[in-house]
Amino acid sequence: MRDHTWHAVRPPTDLGVIVHGPVVLARAPDIGAGLRAVFAYTSGLHLLLTFRAAGERAVDAGSWSYGRLRRYPGPTADNPYTAPEVRVTVNDSSGPAHTSSHVFISDDSFSVNASYWIDELPRDDRVLLSVEWPYAGLPRSETVLTLQGLDDLDERVLRLV
Repeated sequence: MRDHTWHAVRPPTDLGVIVHGPVVLARAPDIGAGLRAVFAYTSGLHLLLTFRAAGERAVDAGSWSYGRLRRYPGPTADNPYTAPEVRVTVNDSSGPAHTSSHVFISDDSFSVNASYWIDELPRDDRVLLSVEWPYAGLPRSETVLTLQGLDDLDERVLRLV
């Protein structure tokens, strides 16, 4: 297995093809993570995830991230902030996925809508997702996604212009 970092890159401007979703990825009392959809392109995969917390978990999540996510692995004396951690394994590449995200905080809820770009397509149609946010109360969970419809993407990707 090759260590790889999936960088936060803007996906293609085309609409892509939906090849999976939605599915619950992880759940604990008052906090959860879900996959909205996976869009496929000839150059890779665009994963749309959401993280939600309510009650005390919303307070925990909000205090750890306070309004915008920081891309750090965990709290330190210099940096007390964390974010949901997502690891992706595709083919022989495995490692952390970095995101562009939007955070929404209210008095009793906390939401993160996150977008991940995976710069390769799985040869076996399988993607392993590992999600966790231990500082906000979400334990590690792994989910194997079997993608449908990766054939003929050149012809099937929806283009706007």
